[in-house]
Amino acid sequence: MVALEVPDETSLRRVAEALGAASLTHQLIVEDAGPHAGQAMAIGVAPSTDRTAIRRVTSALPLVK
Repeated sequence: MVALEVPDETSLRRVAEALGAASLTHQLIVEDAGPHAGQAMAIGVAPSTDRTAIRRVTSALPLVK
């Protein structure tokens, strides 16, 4: 597992759009209850042998520290 970081929700949604545009299977996780209901919280990307395609979208994102 690799965890990458984005600065804000807008950036997270942009990454999800870019993954979709690259035809990469992913799931945007959106909070459904509580004070953050409706906010995008994370993205899961399906395992793939084509890591190059994933790197094209995510290479500028830093690892979570």
